[in-house]
Amino acid sequence: MLLALTDATDPALARRYDMDAATIGEVVVTSRPGPDMAFWCQAVGFEAPPTAGLIEEIVAHFRARDVEVARFVLPAYAETPEWPAIAEKHGLTAGETGLKLAMRAPLPYFTPHTDLRTARIAPDERERWATLMWGVFDMEFEANIAVTVSALDDPAFEAYACWDGDEMVATGLVWLGPDSAHLSSGATLASHRRRGAQQALLAARVEAARRAGCSLVVNESGVAAEGYNDSARNQIRVGFTPQYSRRTWTWTAEA
Repeated sequence: MLLALTDATDPALARRYDMDAATIGEVVVTSRPGPDMAFWCQAVGFEAPPTAGLIEEIVAHFRARDVEVARFVLPAYAETPEWPAIAEKHGLTAGETGLKLAMRAPLPYFTPHTDLRTARIAPDERERWATLMWGVFDMEFEANIAVTVSALDDPAFEAYACWDGDEMVATGLVWLGPDSAHLSSGATLASHRRRGAQQALLAARVEAARRAGCSLVVNESGVAAEGYNDSARNQIRVGFTPQYSRRTWTWTAEA
């Protein structure tokens, strides 16, 4: 999804913020120098346990791009007995654990239970949508909003929201590929949680995937100390199946 957002950004805007996407080995590496840009600086897509040489090459790429902070997202199966030594050498510190979930055809129908109105946003609501989404994640930076609004021009992206009256209170995004759909950007204002917004936005985006002929829908969530968090449990309840966990490792240029 991050690569799709990067690719969909207007070229002039991408140059303005010095956005870059590269493939190193089998790993997708995105970067954008500057403070508060860690979200856009990631190494993802590890299909096999990384070698010391691969991590060395990715770290060198981040340094060449003047990246200050970056994240390596590794599936649990990629953390081999050799990984702790590799991580220590480059000052990589373990962070949060996420969960990859999937839903396969035939995609189920489900009715959300909410009093909120749910719909796809109009083009003139994109900035409002992006501002809300990034604000919920405490990353309401000008560049984040501008890049997201630009990427939404790509017809492969469909953005949905929930409203309480005239107030937009929750967001959800889906990228529609030839065979698969990827969900992201699920965010709800604290004042409107536990009112069914997540389920309503899941239903809207699964329906979009069905219309597009997708046979696979992929989403992510977090893992709490006691197991799956509320978001993951909500997804499982409507038909998503956990696939694997993956942990974020943070690298800093000062390490």
